[in-house]
Amino acid sequence: MASALALGIISKERSRKALLKEINAGGLPLLYKILLDTSKPEFCTVLRLISEALEAGRPVLFFCKAGKDRTGLVAALVLAACGCPEPLIVEDYAMSDSYHRMALAGIENNPELRGLNRAVFEAAPRQAITEALQYLHCQYGGPHMYMQKIGFLEQQQQRLKELLTTADLAVATAQNKL
Repeated sequence: MASALALGIISKERSRKALLKEINAGGLPLLYKILLDTSKPEFCTVLRLISEALEAGRPVLFFCKAGKDRTGLVAALVLAACGCPEPLIVEDYAMSDSYHRMALAGIENNPELRGLNRAVFEAAPRQAITEALQYLHCQYGGPHMYMQKIGFLEQQQQRLKELLTTADLAVATAQNKL
């Protein structure tokens, strides 16, 4: 299709509609696979920034415009680094579904996305993050290997876990910095 579009055989509008049809059919699982594959440097940067802030004793807040897709994947990676069982990662992600009315954050008004199926993309169903975790296992060997392959190494994952799960450190940080 890309070559047909480049040659002018298929109009931009027809191409957009065909692409939206595929995106709607693939839903959030497809979106998450695309994000995991194409945003590796960004995910690594976010994980490093979280670790750096925690090392400095600063609180951390991370979010994206819609608050469940990129944010949900980052949260899943952080929880995985901390040793959280995957069923709990799924439950944590699913809590975002309570806020689904705000989830598209205005992107549905983008003319390029006219035809995006709101019902598919505004929710945070367990299936979406479950399939993302399965994808990480199939394509990368799991969340830990994914993080290593994007440059957030095992030692960094271990340190992030220590920073987030060591009670004494968390209490001391809260008392001194908040």
